[in-house]
Parts: sequence; structure tokens; C-alpha cells
Amino acid sequence: MFRLGIIQESISDKDVLEKLRPYLFSQREEYVEDDECPHWHICEYHIDDKKIIEVADILKNTVKETWYIHAFNESSLIVVLKGEYFELPLKKDKSWNEMIKYGVKIAKVKKSYLKNIPLHI
Repeated sequence: MFRLGIIQESISDKDVLEKLRPYLFSQREEYVEDDECPHWHICEYHIDDKKIIEVADILKNTVKETWYIHAFNESSLIVVLKGEYFELPLKKDKSWNEMIKYGVKIAKVKKSYLKNIPLHI
């Protein structure tokens, strides 16, 4: 089972969230001072291992530039960026370099965010 975290403000098509509603586990709000969007609505979804790639493929088309979405289980990390998603090991290794390079150059995400993706929602 993957835990998937989505900040609603990171999504350009809110209809996607309706499609994920059956998997919704929890919701909360967070205030992030000095962010372009300081009021976040954070949703945690629990997605079956067999379904996560299908979900990641949908999310890559709706996540906004400068944002990322992540999901993880006990052995894998999925990072979704605008236009692409990456399957990675939980522990950072050289396989993360391609994701970081794409994220900075194409998706316009700050490198510091991609170098330290949290394993919590």
C-alpha cells in the first residue's frame, strides 16, 4: 500500500481529486509562511501497489510547475513532477539524479526540495 500526499494547491485540475476520493485517508490544513500559496490543503491517500503507477501517470498531467507529489511504501518512492514521474528507492542514491535534474530543469522545482523528499505526508 502506497501513502500518497497531495497538496490541493499543487493540482491544476481539481477533478482528479474527485477521482481519488475513494482512496482518501485524511485531510489537514497547514500554513506555510513565505510560500507563494501559504494556505495548504493536504490530502493523504492510500493507494494499492498495483494502482499507483496508473495514478502517477494521471497526476503527472495535472501537477503544476514548481510543485511535486510523492508516494511511498515500505520499499519504494514515487515522485511525480509536471510531465513525468519517477520510481526510486527510499534511500537517496545516484538513481535520484535523473529525477532531480528533470525536476529542476523542466518542472522548475527548487533543487533543495527534491534532494530531501520526506517519507511522511
